Amino acid sequence: MARLVAQAWAERGPHVECAVGDLTWRLLRNAQVRPREDITLWEHAPGQLAGFAWAYGNGDVDLLVHPLVHADAFAEDVLPWVRARHEHTPQPATVWALESNGPLLAALQRRGWRRTTGGCYLHLALPLHALPSPPPSLPAGYRVRAVRGPEEAAARASYTGAASAPSG
Repeated sequence: MARLVAQAWAERGPHVECAVGDLTWRLLRNAQVRPREDITLWEHAPGQLAGFAWAYGNGDVDLLVHPLVHADAFAEDVLPWVRARHEHTPQPATVWALESNGPLLAALQRRGWRRTTGGCYLHLALPLHALPSPPPSLPAGYRVRAVRGPEEAAARASYTGAASAPSG
């Protein structure tokens, strides 16, 4: 999955449904994640991963297909899994695709899925050449760096969850 996401980013830049780091974070963010039940992989040919669907307990389903030329076949094969996964749950399934992902949006609409209003997802990007110069300074003792890998991903997920939890 990480290789597929990296390939999609190499071709489409930030117009991809998730980043490689998101995969590890999503897997480790809480104990309710069950990869074998919550994720289905899609191959456009044997051994050639070209997409996945990731279902969450709240009814949301993230979709990723790459290359986009396979969007129609991906939707045809994966949407029955989405429907079956959510047919006995209290929440209806809501599949997510970026506005910039025209082929996937069209494939979903051809199969009866409709846009909703009031979505909560906002994807922003800033080209590196547009960064302010000089960059803003950090307080003493702080630095910005990437998560070092799986050994730090669980801690990142824990901190992110704690930071977004309601205070009371």
